[in-house]
Amino acid sequence: MMEAARQVFSTTGEMETFNFQGKTDPFILYRSLEMDGFSPEEIDQAIPRFKELYFKILEQNLIQLGAELLPGLMDVLNALDMEPTIICGLLTGNFRGGAMRKLDYFGLFNRFSVGVYGDDTWDRNQMPLIASNRIRDELGEEVLSSDITIIGDTIFDIECGREFGAKTIAVATGWTDADELKSHNPDFFFHDLSDTDAVMNAIKVSIDTIHV
Repeated sequence: MMEAARQVFSTTGEMETFNFQGKTDPFILYRSLEMDGFSPEEIDQAIPRFKELYFKILEQNLIQLGAELLPGLMDVLNALDMEPTIICGLLTGNFRGGAMRKLDYFGLFNRFSVGVYGDDTWDRNQMPLIASNRIRDELGEEVLSSDITIIGDTIFDIECGREFGAKTIAVATGWTDADELKSHNPDFFFHDLSDTDAVMNAIKVSIDTIHV
């Protein structure tokens, strides 16, 4: 993102000191570049060019640097596929093109039936509502907030789920310290997803129909 910003805006703004954890891609751009004098309108106008460069650089980095799946992810996805009442969705602050490239590196993008991305909103807390509306509109299923489980590795994932009334599962495989995650009182906490049965039980607890 910094290299793409450098080419498009001739600056990275505040990105080098900005904490990316749990932030949406557009929020990172707005907050970093506004401090360098760019207006939201100027940023919006340049975002298509930014995306084009960012996705190209991202693809190159994924190949050159390599990437690895975190423990337990594939087993949990496979277990979710076996549950006919569960819809597995992707809720991410990444632009859709960035998320697609990251997941397609492992052949995983199509494992998610619905997605909400940074293209949809800069505000992560709006994403669960967008997800429930998208499930209704695209899949024909009505979803209550209590039907949704948010799984994430930052305090912002916990906060967006709690604000919507969803259940939250925090996983300490990201950059956020385990104790900090637990201090925000997620409904469930795991150091990683390696215990498939425990993770699936956490997803299923008190949920009667559909989960994202």
